[in-house]
Amino acid sequence: NQEIYIKTKLIELTPATFTVEYNIYDKDEELINIGVTKLVWADAKNFKITNLKRRNFEMYKKLEQLL
Repeated sequence: NQEIYIKTKLIELTPATFTVEYNIYDKDEELINIGVTKLVWADAKNFKITNLKRRNFEMYKKLEQLL
């Protein structure tokens, strides 16, 4: 077993997508891996891509502040 911790950072945001970067460190705080995930905003009922900026403007503005 290896103890790790993960730092995440929002690196890209569009009305329809967002990208998160992951830096993975060991217990000595040495960087051991980096990952990136690109995701889409989807409607929970029909799973169609949705525009977060139009659907929930307040949340979109809060996320923009993380960039």
